[in-house]
Amino acid sequence: MKSVPRKSVLALTAQTATVVVPGEVRTYVIEQQAPSLTFEGDVAIGTALPDTVEI
Repeated sequence: MKSVPRKSVLALTAQTATVVVPGEVRTYVIEQQAPSLTFEGDVAIGTALPDTVEI
């Protein structure tokens, strides 16, 4: 019996989640005096940010 190649099918599904942030966390984030920054490019875990980004 000769094997017949099969085509693989990749099904992608979108997932959504709702995250509830406790009030004290939201207040802390809003009250911080850190300057905003605009970053154009891809951000990925483990990728270094440019030297111009100060954390």
